Amino acid sequence: MKPNKTHFFRLSLAAALVLLSGGWYLLNAQQARALASRVTGLVQVQKGGAGPWRPLTANAQLADSDVIRTGPQSAVLLTTRTGQVRLGEKTEAALTSILSGPQARIEVRRGFSWFSVNPGSVQRFEVRTPTTVAAVRGTKFAVATDDAGVISCVCEGKIETASTAAPQNLAIAEQGDSNDYAANGAYSQRDLSQYFRGLKVDTSFRAVVQEDAKFRSCMNCHRMTNLATDNSPDPGEY
Repeated sequence: MKPNKTHFFRLSLAAALVLLSGGWYLLNAQQARALASRVTGLVQVQKGGAGPWRPLTANAQLADSDVIRTGPQSAVLLTTRTGQVRLGEKTEAALTSILSGPQARIEVRRGFSWFSVNPGSVQRFEVRTPTTVAAVRGTKFAVATDDAGVISCVCEGKIETASTAAPQNLAIAEQGDSNDYAANGAYSQRDLSQYFRGLKVDTSFRAVVQEDAKFRSCMNCHRMTNLATDNSPDPGEY
């Protein structure tokens, strides 16, 4: 039997819908993933937050609940649906819920982390430490935590932070600010903008690092120089 035009149209429409749905699935599958884009030194992953620690290699895919830790002089760059996550040396972090849903959350248990959150990629991006929480919608910021407390520094945009012991006490930090929480929960804010110009930081910033070693992590992104005499082009990328 010779197929009529109506039958042919129905077949073509069905095939198009299959192709479109397949493309939608592939697009969302690509978005719902995290990749270890760059691995330096010793970096390990604990799949699902349990079991043995295994080496994490470049281009490896990660899933929610995976835990990552880095050794001395080691680092990893993750690419996710929200943007980028960088973990510095001696850092441990759990990808609590980074791959899907209207909110994303990562738990930084110790060490240094830096985030670039693309505006509109998620309704709320949350970074939790053992004692604090920082939340954004789209910005660039860093969180460093150790036994002495937590610092949250803003490179671009704005964040809100709070102690987990008093989550109702929200504090806003904007570009150049650092919200600091001591181990006992005491809060203070520093304006660090005088030290920074783009991705350069003035040599006088060493005094801040000597006061709190966590600020040494800023050197992961910023180049120390004499701002008064350095007229070279800005490095351009974090």
